[in-house]
Amino acid sequence: MKELLARFATLKILVTGDPMVDVYHFGHVTRICPEAPVPVFVEERLERRNGGAANVRDQLEALGCATENTFPRYGEWSQKHRYMVGHQLLLRVDDDKRNPADWPRLELHSYQGMVVSDYDKGATVGAEFGEWLAAARVAGLPVIVDPKGESWDKYAGATLLCPNSEELVAHMRHAISWPKCAMAIKRGPSGIDLCVGNTTTSYPARARHVFDVTGAGDTVTAVMTATLAAGGTLAQACELANIAAGYVVGEVGTTVCPLEYLCSALDRKGES
Repeated sequence: MKELLARFATLKILVTGDPMVDVYHFGHVTRICPEAPVPVFVEERLERRNGGAANVRDQLEALGCATENTFPRYGEWSQKHRYMVGHQLLLRVDDDKRNPADWPRLELHSYQGMVVSDYDKGATVGAEFGEWLAAARVAGLPVIVDPKGESWDKYAGATLLCPNSEELVAHMRHAISWPKCAMAIKRGPSGIDLCVGNTTTSYPARARHVFDVTGAGDTVTAVMTATLAAGGTLAQACELANIAAGYVVGEVGTTVCPLEYLCSALDRKGES
């Protein structure tokens, strides 16, 4: 496993999907509004963090991977404003924007993998997405997809789908055909269920303290992408993804798991 982590620094990953800005308004509440039975929020500080596909990119770079992305300019990203009192989310206000991906020239020789973080904001709409997916399949690159929406036919040819439980249920209500690739189902505190053919293997979660689950799914997708691009197995990808997710849910707000934490976690596992 440690040799696998060392190979992350040799990788270049193409990141596509919908980037977002997670805006955190930290403050306090001491009284109820006299105009309506709602809390009065007093802001103390504001933080902006990358979310969505941009969080996947940041996580890959925190693992030592080089990346290239298809994102529109920063000012065109969707925003999620979260109003926080301590560790408690008081309110979320979304400012959604739909933008197509800005695809580079169709050259795959410099990449070792491709990840699609789809939040249904326009990045995976259009013929170019299908062309890239088909070209990556022909080139033998692992393609990892975090899917969204009712129809997953556009992901045909992907190596691995990483839906959460809710996304899978929504898909099954409308699905005509079942994806033919492997699937890693993100089950939150229950960990990951890996489905390959007719075989399902469960990998338990590794979190000790859960403060905020925001971005944990992005972390799982990114770590699985790096692991498969480095030549690791699906089982190794699930184990490493659970360790990384266990780290980020212990932090408040969108964050990434550093490579050093994965290394130290494997050392502790080896000692136990």
